[in-house]
Amino acid sequence: MKIHLIKIFTVLTVLSLIFVVACDRIDDPIDTIPSDMPTQIPGETTDETPAMTTSPAATDPAVTDPVATDPASTDGVTTPTPDGGELLLSAADAREMVLEEFGSPSIIQKIEYNYDDDNPLYKGEGRRDGSKVVFELSAVSGEFEKWDIDDNNDWDDFQHALDSMITMEEAAESVIERSGVDETFVQKIEFDWDEDEPEYKGEAFSEGYKYQFEIDAYTGDFDEWDVDDDDDTWAEQYHNVR
Repeated sequence: MKIHLIKIFTVLTVLSLIFVVACDRIDDPIDTIPSDMPTQIPGETTDETPAMTTSPAATDPAVTDPVATDPASTDGVTTPTPDGGELLLSAADAREMVLEEFGSPSIIQKIEYNYDDDNPLYKGEGRRDGSKVVFELSAVSGEFEKWDIDDNNDWDDFQHALDSMITMEEAAESVIERSGVDETFVQKIEFDWDEDEPEYKGEAFSEGYKYQFEIDAYTGDFDEWDVDDDDDTWAEQYHNVR
């Protein structure tokens, strides 16, 4: 009986010790968390604010300057001049229109601007294989007022040499460049065929000046360049054409 009581007492003592240890662990739960573990609770935000990203500056279409357009540039062939007048069809555009109308290959043999207050015209002739054209082109409307084609064999005389010569357009550009004035107007230019020395010759005008020229069609060199520095023709007749 005595032995039996001792066993019961021993068991109770062990249970009491276990209970005391358990209560002590519950009162101090933080000690069970390792010091090197993060303490943030999932879903909890931190005090740190992520770096802000700069968004592109919004553009305001209302402050964009539109590209200026010149309504006169799409209205017929005239464009404004600095003095408020209008530029007529240029000599370069007239030559281009003749060649486009006549077809390729072809050349302009001669072209001249005919001044007239009411109806200024470009007049001239062109050549192509088997044909000759005589034309009149309005400098106001850009329309052909005359376009007559006849049979002609002049093309056979010089077509073999065309690749070795400068074009009429290149000759006209040389005249403007040599004059030193961008507004110089090549009023007339003619291709004069010669087997040994074909030439472009004609006249041009700028404010106060008149130029007479002859250009070697093979080399592009000027054979003649005469300048009259006391001429009012440009101001009176050619100020509104280039």
